[in-house]
Amino acid sequence: MAGRAESVYRSANFRRLWFSQVVSKAGSNLTEIALAVFAFRVSGGKPLAYATVLALSTLPPVLFGWLAGGFVDRWDRRRTMVVGDIVRAVLVASIPFVGHLWWAFVVVFLSQCIGLLYTPNQRAVLPDIVGEGRLTAASAAINAGTSAMDIPAYLLGIALLARIGLKPTFLGDGLSYAVAAVALVGLVLPTGAHTEGASVHASDFWVRFRAELRGGFEYYRDHPLVQKFLWLGIAGAVGLEGLNLLTATLIRTILHRPEANLGWLLAAQAAGVLGGSAILGDRLRQRRYYPWVIGLGFFLLGASDAGLATGRLIVVDLLFSIVAGIGVALVNAPTRGWLLAVVPAAVRGRVFVARGIGLGVASVVSVLGAGLVAEVFGAGRALWALTVVLLLTAAMSLTSLVPEARRERLLEKNADAQAAGD
Repeated sequence: MAGRAESVYRSANFRRLWFSQVVSKAGSNLTEIALAVFAFRVSGGKPLAYATVLALSTLPPVLFGWLAGGFVDRWDRRRTMVVGDIVRAVLVASIPFVGHLWWAFVVVFLSQCIGLLYTPNQRAVLPDIVGEGRLTAASAAINAGTSAMDIPAYLLGIALLARIGLKPTFLGDGLSYAVAAVALVGLVLPTGAHTEGASVHASDFWVRFRAELRGGFEYYRDHPLVQKFLWLGIAGAVGLEGLNLLTATLIRTILHRPEANLGWLLAAQAAGVLGGSAILGDRLRQRRYYPWVIGLGFFLLGASDAGLATGRLIVVDLLFSIVAGIGVALVNAPTRGWLLAVVPAAVRGRVFVARGIGLGVASVVSVLGAGLVAEVFGAGRALWALTVVLLLTAAMSLTSLVPEARRERLLEKNADAQAAGD
């Protein structure tokens, strides 16, 4: 297995794609911290300003996620990615020079819209670059590279903001997109692999669009387990997505430190995600344990919010951020594994896009609601509100998923008994 994972790096094409993803991820982490600092400084310390930035970053998939699918396969893949990186480089680098909060809102929204076309193309070129047999190894290599970049990129963001300032930090992200574009220019794809090349009539597109949309939501109606995961995901998103906003706010209002210290807590959370993923490894082989792992994950997230609400030392908050990262890993891995196991491949895309729309709406509600509560009542009380939501979600996950796991276990035993009888 290790040999297969290493072999993907022998392809110059894959190395270009891998490098472009890793370097642009590093730049995005710089901007994540810089946007928080910029929003608080320009708005005079209003949490709702940064909440709007976060909300606008989640809106494009909700509004246009389905529409993007109608165009992504009709355009040249390499050209789409290169142009997307160049445009994002210019947009991000322009934020500190324009200097207005409304322009930051526009840039965040447009950048996420570009990502709707960029990301599917990046995934679509993988089979042409590494072949069908090495897709898993290639995806794992990209995920490992981008995850490993999280912590050093956040620490670099702290250093840049502390020693140089906002402009070089935003320029660093712009430069990362430009470097990624240069790397992708050399990407060589097989003839005919760039695009589907088919022209779809507008009326046919909208018929297909409505059918796909309806099919995704109808699947949830007809499958109770997948529906339960949707509601748990929505509840979890409401409790979780406001955390980054409130973390940045408590650094300013409770710890009385510069907002750039958000990078320390984000790096700690990233370390927690990596640690939680390492703890799980391939141990989750029996689905009957999934509900307990998911419930524990939501509980740890709630406990970390409670700790952040009461903590007055950044060292303590770092520990609770690590706990939050572990909680994220414990929720995401079994949830993704269970859904992939029970949702047929033929409808998986529609089901996950419908799920993404629901979670996207919940994320917008979470960050705007948390920002409003923090602005009126303070970050501490907003964190306690998220704590309650996450603890209730932990209880919901056990009461709704444990019976489902037992039912699946019983069906497996009956099937084994029947097979033995035959």
